[in-house]
Amino acid sequence: MNDPWVRGVQGSWIQSPQSHGVHSLSVSDLIDDENRVWDIDKIESLFRDDENQAILDTPLFMEVHNDRITWMMERNGRYTVRIGYKLAMKELLHKGVFRHDMYNVSRDVAGRVALLLWQIWVARNDVIWNDAHHTSTSIGRTTLDAWQQWQEVHKQPSPPVVQHGHNRVQGNNSVWEKPSETWLKCNVDAAFHERNHITTFACSRQFIRAQTKWQRANITVLEGEAVAVLEALRFADANR
Repeated sequence: MNDPWVRGVQGSWIQSPQSHGVHSLSVSDLIDDENRVWDIDKIESLFRDDENQAILDTPLFMEVHNDRITWMMERNGRYTVRIGYKLAMKELLHKGVFRHDMYNVSRDVAGRVALLLWQIWVARNDVIWNDAHHTSTSIGRTTLDAWQQWQEVHKQPSPPVVQHGHNRVQGNNSVWEKPSETWLKCNVDAAFHERNHITTFACSRQFIRAQTKWQRANITVLEGEAVAVLEALRFADANR
């Protein structure tokens, strides 16, 4: 309990003061290991109401038995120097002298300025560490080339426009394809009941089999869809 771990609580920390004995517990002590569910009675006896709900809203899975440190700013939970630097710069710029002046600058201009500053910093490091000097013209040209490459990579194709009666609706590029022989496709979906703190999952195997399940957890849409896929894989494996 000496580490930040609770989703939905400010800073992910369990607030002080805490009940006697809580400091010596680990997260695994709050879990019914046989059924892989939270020990509700123990949690409600140790924590405040808002913390109880935040803990119970955290999903548990049969495959995960050991606690591990995760980086909350990334979906995969992994920290990288690039993400840490990006977050630090975001915080510094937001609180610094540019906070108000940059609000009226377009994204295009802001992106070019940021890239130019980065290239100047790279050139500065080249001078110090490699004794390599760059002219202002070469820095500007490198910045422009990098910006054009970034724009090209991040260019998103416009979705097709589908005519429905008198309405024009933008569709997506997803088109259902028949699976290869001996393969089956499984359609999955997730639904969220925020008031009841429940996430439900469903999967269907083209009129062959279907199932629905629910879990007491208040999770994100991305996590709900991922859990639906996980349940579909389990379902398919059990019905081979």
